[in-house]
Amino acid sequence: MKLNIEIDIDDKMISDIAMKAVMAKVNDRASSWVTEKSFTDAVKAGWDRGLQAMVDAAIAESDTVRKKIGEEMHRQIKNKLAAAIRASGTDGAKGG
Repeated sequence: MKLNIEIDIDDKMISDIAMKAVMAKVNDRASSWVTEKSFTDAVKAGWDRGLQAMVDAAIAESDTVRKKIGEEMHRQIKNKLAAAIRASGTDGAKGG
């Protein structure tokens, strides 16, 4: 006995089956612990960069903060220069 069966499968049916299979794999991957950790790490890194960018922007836009930073840098450079002059004056006195 011989039995012949024909099945018509159109492109839409194949596409639906493939889409369901792909979505199942995507869901598995998205709900895995490794993916969850990757999302957490990415959000943390983005948060840190965003926060730093906000601080940098606030500093750049604030004349008061810029002035205070400039004054502090001036003070530090002046102190280092004075220390260097004292050190070279001491060395010069010994050598002369």
